[in-house]
Formats: sequence, C-alpha cells, structure tokens
Amino acid sequence: MSEMIRGIYRNGLIEPVEPLKIAEGTEVYVTVPRKRSHEDMLALLQKLEEHGLKIHYNPDNVGKTPPEIKLGKIKGKPLSETIIEDRGPR
Repeated sequence: MSEMIRGIYRNGLIEPVEPLKIAEGTEVYVTVPRKRSHEDMLALLQKLEEHGLKIHYNPDNVGKTPPEIKLGKIKGKPLSETIIEDRGPR
C-alpha cells in the first residue's frame, strides 16, 4: 500500500511534516513532483489533440493559475430541502 507523505528538504535530508507510521529502517521511495514548463504543457496538449482529444485552451494561459470564479446564486429553495422533501416522511 502506498501513501503520500509531505516533507521538507533541509540540509540534504527530507524531513516529514507529520510523524510517520512506519517501522524504523523501512525502505521508502520518494517522488519529487516537478512543475512543467509552459513549452512542455503546450507540447502535451498538442500531442493529445493529435490523438483525437478535443481540447479548448488558450496557449497564453497554459500553466497559469486560473482566475478565481465566483459562484452565482440560483433562485428557489436549497437543493438539500428538495432532497429531504423527495425522500418523504420517515
């Protein structure tokens, strides 16, 4: 069974952020995620398109954090109330 563990790299060692629930001396494998460059992301998207995946993207926005979207309000009663009514009396 695998588990994702957060850690901080300091002085040549990776220190776990939280205590680990593994036996002392257990061999572990560490994967360090790397952020892809803008060019890598564009190449990946182009390759997916070449294989038939329909993707709508703006190349200028690839790799950037999307803007925060504010949710709109829907008129009427909350969905939770509708679900409770649909269930009927208990």
